[in-house]
Amino acid sequence: MFHTYFDDPEEHFDWVIDGSKILIQVKNNSRKGKNSIEYFELSNEAHCAARAKHAIYEDKKFDSETENYLMDITGYKKKSI
Repeated sequence: MFHTYFDDPEEHFDWVIDGSKILIQVKNNSRKGKNSIEYFELSNEAHCAARAKHAIYEDKKFDSETENYLMDITGYKKKSI
């Protein structure tokens, strides 16, 4: 099984953009990659769509100054923990 701390995902998985989804595939016949994709159902529709949404979100991030400006003009307040 792939370990998120000890294993490098680049050694076990390939990602392929397919329209509005990002598909996950086993890389280099990795047994850890194959077992993880099957066990966690990483190739199902929901996971593929979620990876694409996350990639789009990461691509559209603002610098902190712009983000603070947008929060100020929209009245958004972060909750303190």
